[in-house]
Amino acid sequence: AETPGVNIVRSIGYGIEEFPMHEPHRGVKFGGGEHAHMRYVNVRVPEDHLLGKRGGGFLVAQVRLSGGRIHYGMRTIGICKRSLDLMCIRAQSRTTQGTKLAQKQMTQEKVSESWMALEQFKLLVLRTAWLIDQNPGDYRGVRKDIAAVKIMCPQVIDIVVNNALRIHGGLGLSWDMPFMQYLNSGKVMSMGDGPTEVHKGKVLLEFNSLTR
Repeated sequence: AETPGVNIVRSIGYGIEEFPMHEPHRGVKFGGGEHAHMRYVNVRVPEDHLLGKRGGGFLVAQVRLSGGRIHYGMRTIGICKRSLDLMCIRAQSRTTQGTKLAQKQMTQEKVSESWMALEQFKLLVLRTAWLIDQNPGDYRGVRKDIAAVKIMCPQVIDIVVNNALRIHGGLGLSWDMPFMQYLNSGKVMSMGDGPTEVHKGKVLLEFNSLTR
């Protein structure tokens, strides 16, 4: 970094960095991201450069995280809706052993399971967003609902995207389809902004406080 005392020790990448290097996707980024291992040496921020009060950054981060977690839910809905759409297209267009995939019971089971999982999750996210709107800026009364959304994101992705991948067969594993990146996104969601296990504990704590 150019600022004295601010050192980037190393860049830490995650996700899928690029498409395979062939046209038309040459050099196009695909869902990857980077964090960095930073080292600060004798760094001082002048008082007139502070954003808010000294020591108040954690509170700002906590408020931002609650909104970010409901955003995870919206991203999950988009991922799963796209996967379900592709699943239905594949089921109608792919023929094997003389019949369309859509006519096979296992395909029908995967499509119906995926639709039900998505619709249930959409209602959870919608209700949680509505609860947030009732008290803008105050997340205390909706913490368990936000935690539930965060918990369910990777679970719903696992159901819907895995079903879509399996209906596509080997094609689903290739970079011609988005499913491997979607599954990776689900794993990131299960860890980012707090791991699933921590949020399950938060739900339990909220229930305990309600029953006292």
